[in-house]
Amino acid sequence: MRQIFQLRSKILGLIVFGLTILHTVNARDIKMVTTQWAPFYSKQLPKDGPVTEIVIEAFKRAGHNASVEYLPWDRALRKVRDTGADIVLGAYYTEPRAKEFTYSSPILMVDVGLIAGAHIDIIRYSSLRDLNRFRIGVAKGWANSPEFDAAQYLNKDVAKNQILNIRKLKHARVDMIAVSFEVFRHENAKFPPPYSSQKHIYLEPLLSRSSLHLMMNNKLDDHKQIIAGFNLALQQMKVDRTYDKILRAHKIAPSAACADD
Repeated sequence: MRQIFQLRSKILGLIVFGLTILHTVNARDIKMVTTQWAPFYSKQLPKDGPVTEIVIEAFKRAGHNASVEYLPWDRALRKVRDTGADIVLGAYYTEPRAKEFTYSSPILMVDVGLIAGAHIDIIRYSSLRDLNRFRIGVAKGWANSPEFDAAQYLNKDVAKNQILNIRKLKHARVDMIAVSFEVFRHENAKFPPPYSSQKHIYLEPLLSRSSLHLMMNNKLDDHKQIIAGFNLALQQMKVDRTYDKILRAHKIAPSAACADD
């Protein structure tokens, strides 16, 4: 136990040294943009949600003053592409985007899967074709997994967003929905009884488990230094447990945490 404590202290010391150097090199205001996606980030959440709080604290430790503007996703992405903002807050990694943006270390994991009503007679599936007989609610434009999204043989009921799908599930208009588990838990808590106490089945396996990152335009001269400073500060927050404390304060499941780099 003492050895673990000593190792943790040494790591913190090295991180603090690195952050001290970065403080003197490139401290500046950081303009971030994203779309509202509770319970991860939204101006309706305390401190704008766990991802926002983690990111702003990390930038503060790296010597920067970070702010966030909420826009529709397409506008947010376009604004960073046009260098009207510095960073997209909360983005999945893709190879095409990696050619024009620099990604940060992962901030949070997002589990996307199928949640069914209690009347469903299965708890797991071996193949998506096992789900042929069910009516599945999906949100327009949302990526669940490449295989699921391409499965035209499934009986998919398309809604404008994930919230409408959750309502459909509550009223038994669909058998199951494809949704982020954290989004479902957050929205489910808002329903009045008896809807909030309905039983649901989290089917196994997951459709996908993806990490959320910051995404900074490579056109910006200091993009490497900014992301490096953020990554170092994020690591410090994990070592000193600030990261875990923020997730607990926002009631985010421990399974969503990213392991130390």
